[in-house]
Amino acid sequence: MNSITIRDSYVREFIPAAFRGVSLADYKGSSDTANAVRQAVRDYIDNFFTNRNTIVLYGPSSAGKTLLASVMFLSIGSVLADRREEMAVYSAQTADNLVWLRGDELPGIWKKKADDHGDARSAAELAYHMTTAGLAVLDDIDKCPCQENWGAQLFGLIDARLCDHRLPTVITMNHTPAEFAKRYVGVGPQIIERIRRTGGVFVRVDKQDY
Repeated sequence: MNSITIRDSYVREFIPAAFRGVSLADYKGSSDTANAVRQAVRDYIDNFFTNRNTIVLYGPSSAGKTLLASVMFLSIGSVLADRREEMAVYSAQTADNLVWLRGDELPGIWKKKADDHGDARSAAELAYHMTTAGLAVLDDIDKCPCQENWGAQLFGLIDARLCDHRLPTVITMNHTPAEFAKRYVGVGPQIIERIRRTGGVFVRVDKQDY
C-alpha cells in the first residue's frame, strides 16, 4: 500500500478521526436502498466537476451518513488539493478549497472573536472561508441549535454557498426534509427550498442491514 502523501494527510485532517481511512466498501448493506445510496455517492463523486450541486444525506443516527460524507470528501478533496500551488497550505489547514463543519460547533465558531480562532484570519475572513470553500461538508446540521438566531445564521451560510456562490455542499442530518423544515421555524422551509431550487439531491440513508 502506498504511503500517505502530504496531500492525503492534509485532506484527512478535516475529517473526524474515526473516518479518516474509510472507503465506500465500509458502507455495508445489500438491500436495494443501500445499493441506491452507494450509487448516489458514486454519481456525486463522478459528476462533481460538471454538476457541482448539493447532496443531502438524511436518516437515523448511526446509519452511515458521516462515513459516506467522508468518502466524498476524501475523493473530491484530494483532487481539489492537487490543484493547490503552494505546498505550505497543506500543513496550515486553512486552505480556501476545503472545509468540514459540524452543526453543533457552528454557534461556537460564530460567537468567537477573531483572535480566539488560533490563526491569523479575521472574523470576516473566517466567515468568507466558510461560505466560499470549493467543497464543504456540513455534518449533522440539525444539531445546530434553533434558539438565539442560530437558525438564521445557518440559513445565511447555506444561502451564501448555494445561491450567492453556487458552491457544492455535502449535508448530513438525522431529520427528514419535512422534519427539518418544521424544526427551524421560519428559516427551515427556506433552507430546504434553497437546496431543491439549486438542484440539490436528497438521499435517504437507512440503518445498514448487516
